[in-house]
Amino acid sequence: MVSTLAFFTSHCGVNKPPEIAQAEKNIPELIDYNLHVKPILSDRCFACHGPDQNKQKAGLRLDTPEGALAALSSGKTAIVPNNLRKSEVYHRIISQDSEYKMPPVESNLSLNPEEIAILTRWIEQGAIYKPHWAFIPPQKSKLPPVKNTRWPRNEIDHFVLARLEKEQISPAPEADKETLIRRLSLDLTGLPPTLAEVNAFIKDQSPQAYEKVVDRLLASPHYGERLATEWLDLARYADTHGYQDDGMRNVWPWRDWVIAAFNRNLSYKKFVSWQLAGDMLPNPTQEQILATAFNRNHPQTQEGGVVPEEYRIEYVADRTNTTGKAFLGLTLECARCHDHKYDPISQKEYYQLFAFYNNVNETGQIPYVGEASPTLILTDEEAEKKLRFIQKEIKATKQQLAAYPYQAPFQQWLKSLSEANTPLPKHPEGLIGYFSLDKHTRLPEAKLTNLADPHHQARLAGDSADRPRPTPAKFGEGLELVGEGFISLGKELGKFERNEAFSISFWTKILNSKAQGPFFSRSGGIYNGFRGYDLLLQPNHTLSASLNHVWPDNSLEIHSKAKMPLGQWVHLGFSYDGSSQAEGIRLYLNGQPLAVKIKNNHLRRSILHYGPDKNNWGDMKGALNFGERYFGSLNYTILDEIKIFDRALTVPEVVQLADASRTLGDVLKAYAKNPVRSLTCCAITFTPRTKTTRLT
Repeated sequence: MVSTLAFFTSHCGVNKPPEIAQAEKNIPELIDYNLHVKPILSDRCFACHGPDQNKQKAGLRLDTPEGALAALSSGKTAIVPNNLRKSEVYHRIISQDSEYKMPPVESNLSLNPEEIAILTRWIEQGAIYKPHWAFIPPQKSKLPPVKNTRWPRNEIDHFVLARLEKEQISPAPEADKETLIRRLSLDLTGLPPTLAEVNAFIKDQSPQAYEKVVDRLLASPHYGERLATEWLDLARYADTHGYQDDGMRNVWPWRDWVIAAFNRNLSYKKFVSWQLAGDMLPNPTQEQILATAFNRNHPQTQEGGVVPEEYRIEYVADRTNTTGKAFLGLTLECARCHDHKYDPISQKEYYQLFAFYNNVNETGQIPYVGEASPTLILTDEEAEKKLRFIQKEIKATKQQLAAYPYQAPFQQWLKSLSEANTPLPKHPEGLIGYFSLDKHTRLPEAKLTNLADPHHQARLAGDSADRPRPTPAKFGEGLELVGEGFISLGKELGKFERNEAFSISFWTKILNSKAQGPFFSRSGGIYNGFRGYDLLLQPNHTLSASLNHVWPDNSLEIHSKAKMPLGQWVHLGFSYDGSSQAEGIRLYLNGQPLAVKIKNNHLRRSILHYGPDKNNWGDMKGALNFGERYFGSLNYTILDEIKIFDRALTVPEVVQLADASRTLGDVLKAYAKNPVRSLTCCAITFTPRTKTTRLT
């Protein structure tokens, strides 16, 4: 071994093998770690001398300067900058000794002369390590020297000519005008020039003919379209959802925004910040929120049977990964599952970035009908002007109402009523549906009599074995919900819009802790975004109520803090005031207002089902059903005394429904401490929702 090394070395340096000296003529003059060295080391060396501590051999690590420049246990050093003679790596890679050379023979890896020459020159030039190229700010390169100094007309020409001269290729001759305008037009607009444009360019003999064509093409709307195509690809834009049925999506306004941004030369800072977090800016404009659709371009699934949370997480991961590619120059996918030995970020750092995109109020399974929320309602300037006027009028009217001196006379009138021993009426005003569920109200063909309006009957739905069963109840007989059966009140009864007040009252007894599902629902389920309204018994036996255009973001949703009692008869009341605000929904248990938490408070569009030209999912499309919501049933539960009102009931009226034996005076005395509030609302705790991107 000593004699072998002596052949190449001298007292002050090294004599390189002839094949290496020859190969040096074909490699770059200046060696860059990321471009030239790291690909070689990662492919041939890092398996045994890389970041994986469990596989490091001889205590040597070559992926960091600290490891490569440190003294080894043998006393040698793998790499000594600017010194080949003292660099053990150099001697190993040029050795012909099978027991000494690197990579070892048994690895079935080898280095060719050019690769050895690159590593050699890198050591000679100081063995400078660099971080991942994505973390290095771009720097202006020096112009490479060229022999034909008369040919270049600009800086780019220097780089082109330098490579051509290296390959011993002469530049192509100057293009004629026909070819030149074709290149310009395709490069700047993606479209070939018209014959008229070609002829005009040929005839223009002015020194500025070329510049005039460039200016015209830059001013063309097609310029923005040409540049946008590449950004749309990077942003994974599509007009369909991408999974399974691949349904249509309406995200083209964002596409048009990108085109317009290029055409008006929007600054890159705004172009990036608006797309990543336009909705997080102070008082964001409609345009800034629209730009955030960049983060909603990922595929979305409509498939029935998927686990919504699984796919929601996929959407968050897609946003995270796309941010890496589009803005960081990094592929992040590997770090989602583990620390990757060749990636510059850790799994922990991946989920720190992931958390920024995990705040969108969305669901993993999107509807077939209706745009997947969150969405943005786009308005033109004329509509915006009208809306501002209306909002101004509403504000002024509210101020007038607040200043009106109604409290004193109202309380005086209320006091006179509370001192009277007046019996309460049998039913509050506005009763449009009353189903006692007693035997005498059950009709042939599984129909139920509506005691408030015989023209709107209900029916028992489901297979004969699953239909609700008669059973002793709070008052006479009721119906027990079993299997997939339910009570359908039809399409017309309970047909309320978001600006219409209504109330629903019933008695119920939960028989088993396994009970969960819809007490009532007027919705086609997930397939139409739960469009409509419902009252659900949650798995933990709390209540949730919602009014939805497309759930979850374009909706109102509240959850009770208290749980429903098990094995006893209770009266439930639901009331909504038509305000399109979550505070307008009230829940009552045995006549007492329930404290609730607001989960969603962003209902902006209709809750009525689509017309016949649209697809509504569910066998009972648009019907108000008790015990059923598409793909969901309530079991182990008895219902009795179902009542529907076309107005919002006050607290005393709900008390009346829960206990008909009380007089008007009794009811009012119970709420004398705060009579006005008690008559109109209940205890609500509002939990602000994380600010979210609101565009499909």
